[in-house]
Amino acid sequence: MIISIALTDGKTLNLKIKKSKRAKKPSIIADIQGLQAIIPSNYEVNDLMELVQQKSNWILKSSRYYERLRSRYAQEHLKANTICFLGNRYCLRIIKDRLSFAVVSENLNMITFHVTNKRMFKDDIFKWYSNETAKIINTRLPLIASKLDIRYNNFFIKRHKSKWGSCSMKRNLNFNALLSAAPSDVIDYVIIHELVHVIESNHSRQFWDRVRTADPLYKDHRKWLRTYGSLVSIERINLERQTNVE
Repeated sequence: MIISIALTDGKTLNLKIKKSKRAKKPSIIADIQGLQAIIPSNYEVNDLMELVQQKSNWILKSSRYYERLRSRYAQEHLKANTICFLGNRYCLRIIKDRLSFAVVSENLNMITFHVTNKRMFKDDIFKWYSNETAKIINTRLPLIASKLDIRYNNFFIKRHKSKWGSCSMKRNLNFNALLSAAPSDVIDYVIIHELVHVIESNHSRQFWDRVRTADPLYKDHRKWLRTYGSLVSIERINLERQTNVE
């Protein structure tokens, strides 16, 4: 559901509303793709307008900020039919073949996916992301954990929709399968973030002090995730509109 809200500067903005069984109270989220409200399943949409009014100044400030990003910084990331890998955008090419595999070409700035069923090409892309993320985590996680002197149990690659990582009470670390889309230093930040959760369960001051010590530029890496994270999506790829299909 989408409703239009009036900003204090006279402009209107679309607010996408999503109901969630996990949400305990309504919240409004702004990112480079727009504005979204997450509300509990039994929450009345009409009651949301009070929250919108309370956060009107923040909504205006955020909408202007992301509008500038879209016009100045995010042109490459907003292009359709592209795929992000290690922080860079590549053109996407789909080829029907007898075997499924992917070829990354730096020279052509293209990633070619050979798939056995073009209708299921998004499954192939997800599996590729998952495998690439697993390779990176398998290499970087032990090194970073050793450097921080933090012991974890195991790690898993998950199909998270909104989280980049998580840490369980059993010291198991979970990472989003699409994490390999992010730059290497951002991936390291996510690893550090979850490792610190092994010893600091919440986002306390002590938690962020430990993260800062391990990653002095963590704020920049968090900013990348907030700015471009929502654009790392397989669902936004539309095969019917592609020109790079064989």
